Amino acid sequence: HANVATANAVVQVVDSTNSPPITSTTIPDQSYTVGDTITADPADYFTDADGDTLTYTVKFADGTTQPWTDFVSNPLPADFEGTHSLTLIATDPSSASVEQTFGVVVA
Repeated sequence: HANVATANAVVQVVDSTNSPPITSTTIPDQSYTVGDTITADPADYFTDADGDTLTYTVKFADGTTQPWTDFVSNPLPADFEGTHSLTLIATDPSSASVEQTFGVVVA
């Protein structure tokens, strides 16, 4: 008798297509007083279908950017008094991103 081996193979198909983050709701314009800290939570305004952890960056009208966590960890300084247009950018680990612009008034 010849020995016959039987092999079973399992093939798993993985969909590696990344879904970019999307806006889940519009960021409302906000008002603060000098010395306040920004209290908006970006996770309230963005979502990712893949469940990826998103990182957030704020872009100022002059084009400069700062990590959201750095921006919100300090009280608003007197030189930030006035009306500002800020863009909040949500980025997933694959570098796909989406952004929303909203107004901030600091008095």
